Amino acid sequence: MHTLRSLAKSVLNLIGLWEPARNVRRWVAEQRFRRFYSQRDRYEVYIHGRKIVFSTEDRYSGRWFFPRYQSQIHEPKTTELLAHLSQRAENIIDVGANLGWFSCIAASISDGIVHAFELDEDNLRRLKTNVALNNLKNIRVNHEAVSDAEGHVSYWKESGSPGVGHGFANSSENERERFRVHATTLDKYVADHCQSVELIKIDVEGAAQKVLEGGRKTMREFRPHILLEVHPLLLESLDTSLKEVLATFPDTYRIYRVKNFRWGGEIGGQPLDPSTFDSDQVSMLYAEPRGISLNDFPPPSGPLYEFT
Repeated sequence: MHTLRSLAKSVLNLIGLWEPARNVRRWVAEQRFRRFYSQRDRYEVYIHGRKIVFSTEDRYSGRWFFPRYQSQIHEPKTTELLAHLSQRAENIIDVGANLGWFSCIAASISDGIVHAFELDEDNLRRLKTNVALNNLKNIRVNHEAVSDAEGHVSYWKESGSPGVGHGFANSSENERERFRVHATTLDKYVADHCQSVELIKIDVEGAAQKVLEGGRKTMREFRPHILLEVHPLLLESLDTSLKEVLATFPDTYRIYRVKNFRWGGEIGGQPLDPSTFDSDQVSMLYAEPRGISLNDFPPPSGPLYEFT
């Protein structure tokens, strides 16, 4: 799919139609959004009976992130898992918080603290706006990357793009802008700020192994549940692989694939075999520590989502 998109972009660029085509797509998405929502500047949804509001005033939120979905929410199964696991969590870490969808939901459900990490300044502004809109006092926003060592990392995004491109991937293309941001590790941050960690969500555009490498002690000591989005093509661009990512987990974890995670989804019946599992598809993985099952405590009451 990624290769087909790249090919289509190259062809449309060659004949001078890429920008017009992208503008048409944005206009169509915006019209769908206008028809579906009564308020142009807000996206309002109830998650397990808790009202959560997101700003749609900027182009990324109002023309892309939310218009993709009309009759459902963003990543329903991932949202369901996160809501379920957040209930009893004292500390939740969201690495790659983006505009705050998962952070705001977790903070609305949990009485604990959500530690949200976002490296991109545009997304950081969106995240802070949405935290303020929901008056969430239990979110700690961190303008940092999470990696395998402390220091600084570079990431890129396409010039003029409202969202982050493919994160940390190496690139010399002229249309990409490079940025530099401070990086910490999960182990260092947890040692400084948390007495426990029950849940970690990771979506970092291909840098998953670096995040996990910097969190080995945290995984061994606290055994948090982990939701991890993996991008095989982006992993390759950083000279790693899905198998290497899976091998980073301690053997005290069972790893499941969340099937069709963007449009409904269900957890696979059997744990993955890290030594043999491979896929070229973007996947959401659920890593469950042995002896602490998702089924050990009931899900939140009420329907997963309802629109106002």
